[in-house]
Amino acid sequence: MGGGNATTGEQQPELTQIVPHARTLRKAREQVKLMVIDGVSPRRISSYLHRWAMWWVMTSKSWHYQEVMEWFLKVCWDKTVAVIARRLAQQANITLTAALDQLPHPAGSLDRVYL
Repeated sequence: MGGGNATTGEQQPELTQIVPHARTLRKAREQVKLMVIDGVSPRRISSYLHRWAMWWVMTSKSWHYQEVMEWFLKVCWDKTVAVIARRLAQQANITLTAALDQLPHPAGSLDRVYL
């Protein structure tokens, strides 16, 4: 009977992946494209992309910075902009890793793996 639990007859909620609408990504891509045409510095373009991604992360409450940047990169056609976006994603990953390394770890906890 499709989708239900055969033993109890209960419906299991389906996990869905919510992604940005194509228009959202296209508008960001076009904005950056215009910035490149206008000769805006890579630093300002990077700042725009960072603020754009952070706005979506904070607004969605379920998306992560890395995901937003990856979605942008999939629609990005300009190699220069792609380099900027990739650098932002890498910096975010480094920052997150460094922050996690700063968290206090109980004695011996790094020796165990919990699954």
